[in-house]
Amino acid sequence: MRHSRAIVLWASLSGLAATAFAQSGTTTILDISLSPSPLCKNVSEVFAVMLDNEGKTMSVDKTDPEHCHWTLNTKGPRFNTNVVHFSLRLGRARTRCAVPHWDSGKARIEFSVLGSAQQITFTADPSMPLPYAREVQGDEYSVPCTETGKLSEPLWNVRDVDFSMENLRLRDLESKKDICGLLVNSLPAIKKKKVSVALNVKTLGDALSRQRAGKDHCQMPNLSSPAIDITETKLIQRGLKTLSVTVK
Repeated sequence: MRHSRAIVLWASLSGLAATAFAQSGTTTILDISLSPSPLCKNVSEVFAVMLDNEGKTMSVDKTDPEHCHWTLNTKGPRFNTNVVHFSLRLGRARTRCAVPHWDSGKARIEFSVLGSAQQITFTADPSMPLPYAREVQGDEYSVPCTETGKLSEPLWNVRDVDFSMENLRLRDLESKKDICGLLVNSLPAIKKKKVSVALNVKTLGDALSRQRAGKDHCQMPNLSSPAIDITETKLIQRGLKTLSVTVK
């Protein structure tokens, strides 16, 4: 009896392993579907981000406009559907991060076109590289992710930002160990379009202090005068005099 049960258990586990193996694949091609139809038909260009690498967005080709199908060719190393995720930049919106599934010998993802996007431009004086991170929430159809890149000359833009689903941070403001940085979402006027926010050392220090006293869980809240003075001193030592944030 024990021998029979062991055989049944081994067969079940083998079947599960075979099913899991059959549901994954390695390729350079991703088949993309956009929905809902009325919104996706207005999308004229698509860029993809793979494995959080915001610095290497990839152009996606439209293959069936009528049915909102697009095709991504990574043109590089093959990816395994079990270990990657993607998100899209759509010009007027962005998507969350999703894992492809393997279907009929192809990697496929269906993305939803939701919300609206803003184009954010940063100007630092003096000019210096600004690392940034986009913390994207997950839901039942997507996975949480943190997409990272670096702003430097001549491009100072972060495209297709949707504050309803992501937090945008400028890291390394106080020092190169400052992972939390400035939570751009916390700036009072930032969610309005066609606005420009200018921050000098004092106003930037105030913004960081208000951010830490709010709902940002990246740092411990501290509104004491010595803490604010320390922040301003670190900003001066970092060399950043002003930072302008423009929303389009």
